[in-house]
Amino acid sequence: MHTPKLCRHKATSQGYVTLNGREHYLGHWSRDQKKAPLAVRIAYDELMGRWLAGGRKLPDPTADGLQVRSVNAVIEAFLNYATGHYKPKRGSSTSSEVESLKQMCRVVSESFGRVPVTEFGPLALKECRAKMLARDWSRTYTNHQVNRLKRMFRWATAEEMIPATVVHGLSAVGAIRRGSPGVRETDPVKPVPEEWIAAALPFMSRQVAALVRLQVLTGARPGEAVLMRACDIDRTGRVWVFVPESHKTEHHGKGREVYIGPKAQELLAPWLEGRAADAYLFSPSEAEAERRAGQRAARKSKVQPSQRNRKKADPQKGAGACYTTDSYRRAIEYACKVADHEARGAAVREAREKGTDTTEAEQKVYVPKWSPHRLRHNAATALRREFGVEMAQLALGHSTLTTTLIYAERDREKVMGAFAEVG
Repeated sequence: MHTPKLCRHKATSQGYVTLNGREHYLGHWSRDQKKAPLAVRIAYDELMGRWLAGGRKLPDPTADGLQVRSVNAVIEAFLNYATGHYKPKRGSSTSSEVESLKQMCRVVSESFGRVPVTEFGPLALKECRAKMLARDWSRTYTNHQVNRLKRMFRWATAEEMIPATVVHGLSAVGAIRRGSPGVRETDPVKPVPEEWIAAALPFMSRQVAALVRLQVLTGARPGEAVLMRACDIDRTGRVWVFVPESHKTEHHGKGREVYIGPKAQELLAPWLEGRAADAYLFSPSEAEAERRAGQRAARKSKVQPSQRNRKKADPQKGAGACYTTDSYRRAIEYACKVADHEARGAAVREAREKGTDTTEAEQKVYVPKWSPHRLRHNAATALRREFGVEMAQLALGHSTLTTTLIYAERDREKVMGAFAEVG
């Protein structure tokens, strides 16, 4: 009788065999390999042995009462659950966690979407992990994505969509260790140098510049600072207390307070005057209106009647009532780009005046881009230097000192000064 042969599925680069009208996938088989890999051949032999021993039939996979689903079916069900479970922050259309889950699911679906979920084992997980690394994802981010993948299958197990044996097998795959060959490592996040902040501030709107200064003074997260309202600030004491309407760890049942000292109070005072209690202090719509007013005031030619009011009656897209973490970050990156361009132009002009070569001045980066998240590291480092790591922990709202140590840089100068005296 005819024995089904081992084939290669070109679209997903996998080996497979068709038994009783159903495809069974056996692992990765790249296009540059003419012969099936050893792991695929072993999986084929094992499957064929069970098929022949069962009288050219495999055991009924629904004998345990669970319907056999494809990996794509599990992905679809889990994303529907995650979209409702992980709520987006105020001003955002989607949750960052949901976006990360979608990226992970794309990788899994491309190679194993049509595979029955009962056949998705540790080797399939490792293959997905290799594809993540091939996309130039860092070791840390890839480990996070693998953990999300395992979480998806644990959820499906709890919903009785898949057998528990699938999750048990995936749990045997450990995280990628630091120093593994061919894996990209990320540099630790450092505080933003003060000269970079000073160079970019003149090219920011008043709102974004105030947010940057506020983060440095308070250690607030970007997502907390952009949501600041007068009604969320307790101004009865010497130190004001800001309780964000939404914050990073609220789904864990934890509270969050941001402490606002005299310098930050002086910074906030102009933004609190004449504003409704429930209005956001830093509004991108106000920044856009000020920018356009400045452009109109700086215009030298006469304004035509048709251009005096060019605002659309019902615009589909426009600046919102508050910044999102993404729009806040983009505003900072744009300011850094303009500041770098201006500094490079000044350096090139100076080189030309001196009669020297301008190549080095044209290629140098004067103001690198930085994200608002790094400003929290600035505040943590300053607090640790002045008051110790425990005070920094309380101010940043961390549950453990280990997390605070990631944010707060050690004062190297103090250590060197001590060894200058002792050693």
